[in-house]
Amino acid sequence: MHLFNIPDPQLISESASIIRTHPVWTHSFQSLDVYMYPNTSPPEGRQAATVAVLNGYNLRVFHADLQHPTECGITSYSLQTHDPPRVHARNCLSSKRVFFCKDNMLHTCAIPAEQGLREELLQAGKPSSELYSLKAQSVVVNEATVEGKLRVQDISWDEASGRLCLLAGQHHDYEASKRSPLQIVIVDF
Repeated sequence: MHLFNIPDPQLISESASIIRTHPVWTHSFQSLDVYMYPNTSPPEGRQAATVAVLNGYNLRVFHADLQHPTECGITSYSLQTHDPPRVHARNCLSSKRVFFCKDNMLHTCAIPAEQGLREELLQAGKPSSELYSLKAQSVVVNEATVEGKLRVQDISWDEASGRLCLLAGQHHDYEASKRSPLQIVIVDF
């Protein structure tokens, strides 16, 4: 993982060359991450940004101090977000919450705030680089089930409104060889 200082936009001419930059902060991971292209939350905040990266078995929370880039940190959590035999819908996350489908259920968990986590680590006497587990809770959405099984094709979460949008239904019924209608399901949190 790299953090770059992006130069301010400037007017360029047609003969302009590529602007080269170097990372101001770099971090590598010891454990193997599953997804080649993991889901990433949008950065939130101006002076201190938090970005969450979810890759199948681990949730990495990047805490950036934009005023002091060398003081950035990563907190890692163990969080398996898919069934080994098949992956349901894409996971969805913000810097505060994760949603995923696993074991025919929709699950969510809150991402601990950096300040609260640091206090917790100090009280427990644990180093901040240690891997922690997150507890997810199930969310029942009957409108997203088909014949008793959760069928979510896509997930979208809006942190500001507290709304989860699901594209639900069985996209293709292979047993009956027909397409089934999909529906949009909105869940307020």
